[in-house]
Amino acid sequence: MLLTLAHKIASHPWVYDQIQNAVGVSRVYAKLAPHLRNAPENALVLDVGGGTGSLKSYCSPEHRYVCLDIEWKRLERFRGKFPQGQAIWGDATGMPIATSSVDTAICMFISHHLNDDLLLTMLSEVERTLRPGGRLILVDPVLDDQRVAGRMLWKLDRGSFPRTASVLKRIMEQRFALEYSEEFAVWHGYVLGVGRKRE
Repeated sequence: MLLTLAHKIASHPWVYDQIQNAVGVSRVYAKLAPHLRNAPENALVLDVGGGTGSLKSYCSPEHRYVCLDIEWKRLERFRGKFPQGQAIWGDATGMPIATSSVDTAICMFISHHLNDDLLLTMLSEVERTLRPGGRLILVDPVLDDQRVAGRMLWKLDRGSFPRTASVLKRIMEQRFALEYSEEFAVWHGYVLGVGRKRE
């Protein structure tokens, strides 16, 4: 009952942003940013499950950033922060995005919300939307029994499908040529993977 109430409160867009800041999301963005800056000038960057679009601040001004999320209230907050920002209300497993139209897709903090079948469906959708040679940047918290803070955060997280770093990389490699991977920790342990669409 209390956990359900906490999840309801945490889903409010403003509260969501504050929680993200408290758990050190800016340090996660800092790890991701160099890979994002490698996108070509005028690249279309699709933030899948982008929430309130905080990642837009880490894009180059030349990038065309699009925030896709299933929660309308989060997209409203994104538009409040970035009035000229492009927002799409949609599901990551069936994206209303044209085939071969995206240069870089970012999937950050999504995979632990999806069971294996839905995760593979999402990755197939990302692959479909990417141009040949386009890149996926995936970042997600991972199971790490050695991290006490991480274990506590998993008890509060709405995501029901945490995976280890090795499992996530293996799933990613089913659809993409994995070019880079890194494991790091803030409060949670995380994995960052960069994969390229096979031509």
